Amino acid sequence: MSEFQQIRTEIENLLKMGAIEECEHCPDQFVSNIFLADKPNGKKRFILNLKQLNAYIRTCHFKMENARTAIRLIQKGTYGATIDLKDAYYLLPIHESSRKFLRFHFSGCLYQFTCLPFGLSSAPFTFTKLLKPVVQKIRSQGIMCVNYLDDFLLLGKSQQDCSRHVQLTISLLESLGFVINRDKSVLIPNTSWKYLGFLFNSLSMTIELPQEKRQKIKEGAQYLVGRTHCSILKFSQFIGLLTSACPAVKYGFLYSKAFERSKFLALKANDENYLATMHISKEIVSDLEWWLKNIHSCYNDLKTDIFDLEIYTDASLSGWGAFSQGASAYGWWTAAEADQHINILELQAIFCGLKCFASDRRDCRILVRTDNTTALANVNKMGSVQYSKLIIENHVAMG
Repeated sequence: MSEFQQIRTEIENLLKMGAIEECEHCPDQFVSNIFLADKPNGKKRFILNLKQLNAYIRTCHFKMENARTAIRLIQKGTYGATIDLKDAYYLLPIHESSRKFLRFHFSGCLYQFTCLPFGLSSAPFTFTKLLKPVVQKIRSQGIMCVNYLDDFLLLGKSQQDCSRHVQLTISLLESLGFVINRDKSVLIPNTSWKYLGFLFNSLSMTIELPQEKRQKIKEGAQYLVGRTHCSILKFSQFIGLLTSACPAVKYGFLYSKAFERSKFLALKANDENYLATMHISKEIVSDLEWWLKNIHSCYNDLKTDIFDLEIYTDASLSGWGAFSQGASAYGWWTAAEADQHINILELQAIFCGLKCFASDRRDCRILVRTDNTTALANVNKMGSVQYSKLIIENHVAMG
């Protein structure tokens, strides 16, 4: 089937659903182009390209739940099930006075969306805020759940417990008019499940990437490792792929920071022009080779609140100190070290504390407590994009 025929079929489906309607021209309308995007199941999703309209829309900064939210809730032996809502955006009507901004042409006809379309920059905020009281209601019943747009993850201590959570949640959602996509939902609880593109296992307490995502990263790395230059846009797309995978790749953030810094510097040198060309340095190639070596075997541990050791560290411009299990350690900076920024010194204090109290430990979980938020963020995020020295310090501490 040609793309034209596919678009026609999608438009016919949207008309039947009432998601779009034919309309007449008006002076202050906004007409966008359309295209089809691939879905994970191989089908196509009709997309209204609202890039130009989005430039005029003010969006709000807000937090969304994600895979990390799920990681914090999972314990050994937890059961999980997933619920996917069918065409959930299309349940939200757009006021008649605003529909003129959501228009497109096809085959000589003018159409407009009557409901919330994919691609509108304010849509995730609107949908998340609308679902917030629904999620609160679910949790008020003692149900552990994670919600990312139209995807729900329900957790329980046992299979029976999780099954009860599934039934209560479905009952509430359907009573509100939502339609459960039973083809995409996994309603039978298990100790392993797929959610938001990650494979969770509560028996091994691990999170992994599905095979297709591993292969996509491998192909992206192979494309770049054999080149000396590429467009900033192409490089940015690869970084986006890595960033989305990092929760399931141990040390993934560490081995992507040099990429992000290279992109940052390339954009700075080219007036934020993503179509410009950037150099692929030896440092980038080295980290690309790490990804190629590890991508098919990588995974990450699901964190728990149980730590093998707790270390307190602090630093000043004159020296450092550390404390753990009733013992203390300290030292003074050399003249060269004392000239470093305090954030670097705080990271070095953490490194010194680890050398003093954990030099003989392997494969364990250590909680480091520091009052420096920059050092804390750099340890948790495994480096800094803007400051290369902080990347180097993290490579020393973790490598």
